[in-house]
Amino acid sequence: RHVTKLQLPSEYVGYVSYVTEKASDLEQIYGKQYQTIVAAAIYIICSLSEEKYRRSAKEIGQFVGVAEATVRQARTDIAPDLEKVLPPQFKPTEPLSVIKGVDTKKRPMSVEADGRAAKR
Repeated sequence: RHVTKLQLPSEYVGYVSYVTEKASDLEQIYGKQYQTIVAAAIYIICSLSEEKYRRSAKEIGQFVGVAEATVRQARTDIAPDLEKVLPPQFKPTEPLSVIKGVDTKKRPMSVEADGRAAKR
C-alpha cells in the first residue's frame, strides 16, 4: 500500500516485503515497530534505486506514519547487515556504500574545560 502511495514500481512491493521480513530477524531491530521496519525497508530500496524512484526519509515517514529520524535510525541499524536483507532479484543502481556509508558511530561529545557539553 505504501509503495503504491509513493508511486513506486509494483515490483518494489516484493522487495520491501523481503527486506522487512529479513530485517525483522536482526538482533539490532528487535523491539522496533513493524511500521518502522517497513519505512526503513522502503527507504533502503529507494536509496539504492535510480533517481526517479528515490524518496526522502521525511516523505516515506509521512506516508507510513513514522518520524523522519526514526526512519533514518532504523536504516542505520539495518546497514551493517545490508547484504543479508536485500532480495537476490533486486539490482541496485547505486553502490551499497550509499547505505553502508552511513556513519553508524556516534561522534564523540566535545566537552568544555568545566566539564559541560560543548555547543556545536
